[in-house]
Amino acid sequence: MIPRGLSIRFSKRRHLPFIAIHESQFWPHEFVRLLWTSRSWKLLEDTDESSVLKIDGSTIKLLSGYRQMFLSEYSNWKKWYLPSDKSKGIRGQVVLDVGAGCGETAYFFLKNGASKVICIEPNEKAFEILRENTRVNGWNVELLNEYFSLLKIPSSYDFLKMDCEGCEEQLLNLSSIDKPSVVEVHNKKLSEELRKKFQLKTIYEKGDISIIRNF
Repeated sequence: MIPRGLSIRFSKRRHLPFIAIHESQFWPHEFVRLLWTSRSWKLLEDTDESSVLKIDGSTIKLLSGYRQMFLSEYSNWKKWYLPSDKSKGIRGQVVLDVGAGCGETAYFFLKNGASKVICIEPNEKAFEILRENTRVNGWNVELLNEYFSLLKIPSSYDFLKMDCEGCEEQLLNLSSIDKPSVVEVHNKKLSEELRKKFQLKTIYEKGDISIIRNF
């Protein structure tokens, strides 16, 4: 599956070739991994605004910004979002997905055995597509079109994934993070504070972005 908008460019600093798909950039080995991961995917529709993909029987619509993220990150989600010990995976668990986007991570968690995903997404356009993807695919999800707040956090969940570009700072108000959690942080100082307070491990870091977790 190769979407339109593909081109070969050269990095400004080292003048090495990379592959660009819209605004996403891939080194050659990353692009090969993307082709392998998406070998069975079908691109049903691709415009500047959105794409529709057929993946393992699911039909997933994505806004352009989420499409770029999905293409560049999907092959890494298993090592970022799932415990390496399969016996401690998310099968049968309820996942709290903060920053659910168009439902791309809800799809991932359900595919990997989650019984339900609670999706929190404040962006109106993304939320409408999330609602559409839920209806089309019959996902077992709870949809919350709102900003994350510790005051309204659902009590009945087993696993937390957070990628909300700002709301993760609220976690500092907790005394502990007891449930398995993975958080994407877009601020180095905040990442360090969260990591030290809750003894979290950094599993990915690039520029100001880091992914930290407690499992």
